[in-house]
Amino acid sequence: MPALSTILRSLRLEVESRIKDLIPNSKSTKRFSVYSDSSAQRTPIKSFTGKPRVFHLGVAQEIDVYYQGYQVTGWKYRIPITIAYPRNEAWAIAAQDDIEKIRNDLLTTNGAHGIDGVANRYVEDNLSVTKESHSEDPWDYYTLEVSAWIEYKKDWIELTTDQTIPETISLIVVVNTGQTVWVNWGDGTKNTYTSDDTTVIYPQHTYTSGNYIIQVGGDLDDLLLFNVSSSTLGGNISTFTVLNNLASLILQGTSMSGDVGILKTIESIDYIYLNETNVSYTSTSLPAWPGRRIRLQDNGWDETTVDAFLVDLADGVGSNGILNIDGTNAARSSASDAAVTALEAAGWAITVNT
Repeated sequence: MPALSTILRSLRLEVESRIKDLIPNSKSTKRFSVYSDSSAQRTPIKSFTGKPRVFHLGVAQEIDVYYQGYQVTGWKYRIPITIAYPRNEAWAIAAQDDIEKIRNDLLTTNGAHGIDGVANRYVEDNLSVTKESHSEDPWDYYTLEVSAWIEYKKDWIELTTDQTIPETISLIVVVNTGQTVWVNWGDGTKNTYTSDDTTVIYPQHTYTSGNYIIQVGGDLDDLLLFNVSSSTLGGNISTFTVLNNLASLILQGTSMSGDVGILKTIESIDYIYLNETNVSYTSTSLPAWPGRRIRLQDNGWDETTVDAFLVDLADGVGSNGILNIDGTNAARSSASDAAVTALEAAGWAITVNT
């Protein structure tokens, strides 16, 4: 990973570039004097021609990252950017228009949570603006505080739900006793749940018509089971790789997609129920999954995909598992004969179309 200073500089330059692109008549300059205590003092720029100037001013600060009121993993920085305008009424109006354009571009038109178009970089949904004027030069200085998340990692599960026909979404979540899970249902409702002695949490929510993003976070290292069965529920199963100790993933009958192979990173997983979904599979090196219960039937897989999964599962073969891969999936071919023989010899019970 690049040094923090390199990552920060890259993001700062990108934010500056975006701002300058929104002010087509502006020019950039570095005519600021920065002292050793990191305070910034401006050198008067009255000798320049009358066009806006975009500056980087000050030192970015690393602060804790919070999302939806919950702390998440990442680096967050305040990046001060200053734009200088000639001090007259026309440019004062132009300054307000430019700042509004910047606000809309960084915070509104780039998608949920102010995604800035670069992987793992986000602009927070606020933009503070301060104005300064100095008698020694005929310029007004507008400093914009841009808060950005860098190398940001989602510490929550993210799903989608199509509520064209509104229904109640019910989750079953098992966590260790006394641990907490929060759910942002995507329509302005957020709930926090703490497990009692049974360790089982039953979050549920009834929607009105629309499409929503559901986020589940909290004590995720203590989350052991995630169970939901609703055809309106979608998203990519890669979102579950944040669950380091997950034992059971039960998503049968949902609209979840993504490559089953991604789940190999969850070493603790015992139950993988992804039947009647939209998941796919691309040949990869699967781990030894002894005693696993895997349901992949009724996913419309073709012969090549069925054979590939059987062969890869046999390559890392553990003992005494159960695999269902039949239903609407195609029949396997002779290409997986040796794999099936090896799996059955290791105690696997396999249900597959032939």
